[in-house]
Amino acid sequence: MADVFKASGYRTGFFGKWHLGDNYPFRPQDRGFEDVLMSGGGGVSNTLDYWANDYFDDTFMRNGMWEKHEGFCTDVSGSLKP
Repeated sequence: MADVFKASGYRTGFFGKWHLGDNYPFRPQDRGFEDVLMSGGGGVSNTLDYWANDYFDDTFMRNGMWEKHEGFCTDVSGSLKP
C-alpha cells in the first residue's frame, strides 16, 4: 500500500508495532515506507526488541538504526521531527 501512495506523490511513514516480519524483505522500509519508527519483534519487550525496553524512555528502530527516545512509547511518534 505504501508503494501505491508513494507513486501518487504522497510521503509515507510507519510508526508503532510491525507484525509482518523483522527481516528483509518484510520490514516496513522494504515495503515502501519512507520514515519508519518501530519496536522490534512486534512490540515493546518482545523477542527481537531492544534489550530492557519497558514502555518508558525506550530505544526504537528508526530507519534501520536504534535510537533512544524519552517518554511513554505511544507518545513518542507524536514528538518526532522529520
